Order: sequence, then structure tokens, then C-alpha cells
Amino acid sequence: MGDGPRFSSAEHGFLRDMRERWEQRARVDFRFFTATKSRDEAEWASHADGEAAWFLRGLDPDRLSNQVLLDVGCGPARLLARLAPAFRIAIGVDISATMLAHARHETRDHPNVDVVRSGGHGLEFLRDGTTHCVVMHAAAIHMPLDLIRRYFREVHRVLAPSGRFRCTVNRLTDTVDDRAEASSLVEEAICRAPEGGEELVHGQDYGGHSFTEPELAALLDASGFAPVVVERVGPLTLAVDATRP
Repeated sequence: MGDGPRFSSAEHGFLRDMRERWEQRARVDFRFFTATKSRDEAEWASHADGEAAWFLRGLDPDRLSNQVLLDVGCGPARLLARLAPAFRIAIGVDISATMLAHARHETRDHPNVDVVRSGGHGLEFLRDGTTHCVVMHAAAIHMPLDLIRRYFREVHRVLAPSGRFRCTVNRLTDTVDDRAEASSLVEEAICRAPEGGEELVHGQDYGGHSFTEPELAALLDASGFAPVVVERVGPLTLAVDATRP
């Protein structure tokens, strides 16, 4: 198991507040607040199908069938439920107990799935080198740089050699058009929010650290990953495909 690092009172406060926000979002409308800003179940599922296919892109299904998947920030298992059939074991971790209740329901037909509530500090419940593929989608977008750095190190620790890490983060918006689109997405989400959820939208997707492509590649390199591929997957998002040597 990894040694538990020490945390400042400010870090504990940030994680406490983040947990409470996600508990509130899960209670108000877990679908709306996980990725699509849609309350429609079919649209939510269709969007998740496409994203799951993207995360499996280029991976050998024969190898995956004997491997362990970890989904960091799994929420209600919108991806975990779709990725799990490709793996021998699939583990989801999230900070919100209510989201995990939804996750257990979503994965009720997948006996190879386990979900774990985390304090948000890291992956201390996993031993070194015990996973083969780690997905961290729409989780780092909420985190400050120090916490992202900690999770990158933790992911490296729990991955076996040649393990893959696929992650999305905020992209630093470097043009007027980018910033305008970011603002319009937040405004649109507020307008579509379920009753009682409007105050939970502000800054939801854009409050974490934002990276340039070279900065993100350098951080992953410093965390021990190689090779690292960084690509833009939208005006606000960078996606990572990295390997633990």
C-alpha cells in the first residue's frame, strides 16, 4: 500500500467542500451533473457509449480480458458500466457516497465490478502495480494543480509496467473565441439546470487547473510516464494517453 501523505487544513477543507457539492449534485440530478448537462436518460447513455469507445480505442481486447481497470472519479458508473465487460476486474472510486449508490445500481449486472469510496486524497487502498488500465475522465477538471500532481503520481504507483493511463483535463483557453465558448457553455448549463440545481453549475467544469499541452506533457513525464500523447478533444479539454514504463 502507498504511504499516506500529510495534508494541510486547506486541502482537507477543499476536499470536504468538493465532497459536499457532489453529494448535492447526486441528490438533485446525477445525470445532469455528470458530463452531458442533459436530464434525458437516452442522451446520457448514448454520450457515455461514445466516450467509453474512445477510452478503449487502440487497446487489445484479448489482453484486457485478463486485466484490472481502475476508474478514478467514476461517479454513477456511466463509463465504468460500459468499460467493465472488457476487463477481468473493474474498480470504481469516487468521493461521493450518493454517486456510488447510483454506481452500484448501474453495475448490478456486472459481478466483476467493485466500487470504493475515497477521501479524495489518493489511491491508498490499492497496492503498487496492481492495475493495468486507469481512466480518469472529468475528474481532474475539478482539481487544483497540487491534487492533480498527487493523483498522477498515485496512478503511476498503482499501474503495472506497460499499464495505460487515459485522462482528461482542462485546456488553458488561449483565444477570445475559446473563452467565449467556455462562458456560453456555463450559461447554457445554468439555463438547463434542474430545479434547485442552478447554484451547483457555476464553475463546475472549469474550476480546476487548466493546462497548456507542453505543461501537461511535462507533468506526466515528471510523474514517470513515457511515452505520453496529449491531444485536444474540444475547445476546453485535453486528453492524455500515457504509459507506465
